[in-house]
Amino acid sequence: MKNIIFILAIALATVSNAQSLNEILDGVYVPSTSSELSTPLLLTMNPQNGKPQEVLVLRLDDVSPDKLYEGGFDPSQSEDIIIYASFIDGEVLSLPLFQKGVYTILCLDEFGNYIGERVSILVNEKFIQGIIDSGYAEKRNSLIVSTRPLRIGRDVPAFVSFN
Repeated sequence: MKNIIFILAIALATVSNAQSLNEILDGVYVPSTSSELSTPLLLTMNPQNGKPQEVLVLRLDDVSPDKLYEGGFDPSQSEDIIIYASFIDGEVLSLPLFQKGVYTILCLDEFGNYIGERVSILVNEKFIQGIIDSGYAEKRNSLIVSTRPLRIGRDVPAFVSFN
């Protein structure tokens, strides 16, 4: 039942006028100072189970990026899902992140079926520092750039957090 609600929320998010990466890049939407990252992150992603037709990046707006999720995280807990970015084709993808938040990444085939499992990431200042400390990213001028891609479309669902 939770998966059905999650899928319906995704469908509703596609038709709503939600904030998106394009709106941020176009200057239509500017993140509030309380939700913006001190340094933007350019996160590379690499699908693990074949080449997806589409990769959806969803931001879960009603989930706190500063909360501890000790037992992992299930994105169906969210009721406010916004499509942050969508990529068509591509083996290695680059995702610019400007805001703190919980993001869920889904890989889909041409029929809308999942390729691999979802990956959720809790992006906040601790996440940024954690990937720098672990060697997954480095600071370059005014941008944090990942040095190794995040594996998406994994064999099992994953929740990546440094809280």
